[in-house]
Amino acid sequence: MMKKIAFGIAVVLVLPLYLGMQLLTLLVGSERPFVSVATALGLHPGVLGDFSRKAYYYLTLDCFSPTAGLGFGSFFSHRHSRMGPGSSCGAYCILGTCEIGSGVLLGSAVHVLSGKGQHAYDENGRLIDGTFERIAIGDNTWIGNGAIIMASVGRGCIIGAGAVVVNEVRDHCIVGGNPARVIRQRDASSAGDGDR
Repeated sequence: MMKKIAFGIAVVLVLPLYLGMQLLTLLVGSERPFVSVATALGLHPGVLGDFSRKAYYYLTLDCFSPTAGLGFGSFFSHRHSRMGPGSSCGAYCILGTCEIGSGVLLGSAVHVLSGKGQHAYDENGRLIDGTFERIAIGDNTWIGNGAIIMASVGRGCIIGAGAVVVNEVRDHCIVGGNPARVIRQRDASSAGDGDR
């Protein structure tokens, strides 16, 4: 009950930031105000920072569960993202356009990019925007510190620390390395998926 009350207070306190960000977004026509507020709130320490990040993302993302959490220095760089109940990430994570399921644990310094084709070259060799994908991370997946995720990851997976995921990972796989490769398959009954 106390956490719900604290979350409600945090939403009220963050509301002026949210409204200011929305106004600036209309004026400048880009997502920079969203990212500016997100990175600033990422640097708020302790419980106050924890609840202010939760409140901000609850108001701004496509879906953010009040029971999810982001560590110090972590932020979403695109608002068209989702984070499910009981999911959390450690410090200094940068999350692009992604859909994080329920019960997902991300270590510190995990980067979830918006796919692997975000940048391209035009016919004159100039760098241009490419295509942005929504990367899905399945329920009950664990991702180790420093991993870079550029493709979707299934349910009940374990991604090793420092892994670079460039190809889609099926459910219940343990992967590691650069580029990440399947080390072995997990038994689905021990992967924590239950009957969800």
